This record gives sequence, structure tokens and C-alpha cells, in this order.
Amino acid sequence: MTSPDISLEQSPYVVALERIAARDRQIAELSALRATEVHDAWQLLLAEAPHDQSTAGPQWSPDRVAEVEFFTEIAMLTRRTEYRARTLADTAIALVSKLPVSFAVLAAGDMSEEHAAVIATHSEGLEGDALEKYDARMARLA
Repeated sequence: MTSPDISLEQSPYVVALERIAARDRQIAELSALRATEVHDAWQLLLAEAPHDQSTAGPQWSPDRVAEVEFFTEIAMLTRRTEYRARTLADTAIALVSKLPVSFAVLAAGDMSEEHAAVIATHSEGLEGDALEKYDARMARLA
């Protein structure tokens, strides 16, 4: 609670809350930049068409080799578990390649990274017009 003689604009508590909100906007903007970089790195790896170099067991497809290599590298470089790295990469790739409206809202700092991840997760399986409508609606509601 604030003292009756201090206006809300001058309250240190309100100022602290505004700083938190401003920092979250910056984090969202940086998340969008990182999403673009993750997407670009994924595309570069796919262009290299990595192949299975193991000598035993069934051979993995180039896509499977790329997935394992990419998620392992992202996990190691960002100090995340492979599960978290995969979530980060899947979200980034979906936002950049399939959800341009939601991506723009994230890049503007008007949506949290967590919210964007939920939108990306729930977009799986949607295509064409349904995906476009979903993206537009979720971005509007963000």
C-alpha cells in the first residue's frame, strides 16, 4: 500500500514495477532476435546435410542427425538441458517460419517469451488458413 500523501506516479514501488515491466519488454525483444538466430543456424545446419558417421547400428537420416546435433549444441552452448534446448529451438523455428504476426508482437516487446512458446506449441498441426487465423488471433489477444 502507498501512503495517502504520495502520488502513484512517485511511489518507489510503482517505479520498481515499471522497471520490471520495461525489462520484460527488453527480454521479449532479445528473445525475438535470438529466435531469428536460432532459425538461421538451423537452416545453415540443414544446408550442410549432416550424415551419420557411426559404424554400428541402423543409420540415421540426415534430418535426425541434424536434430541431435543441433539440440545438443544449443543445450551445451546455452547451459540448458537438451529438453529445454529443443523447446527453445522448436519455439524459435515456429515463430520465425510459421507465426509471423506473433513473432512481430514478440519482437515489439508486447508479448512474453513464455506466451510466445505456448502459442508456438499449440500451432503444431495447423496449416494454411487455419494457421494464419490462429496466429492473427493469438497475436491480437497477447
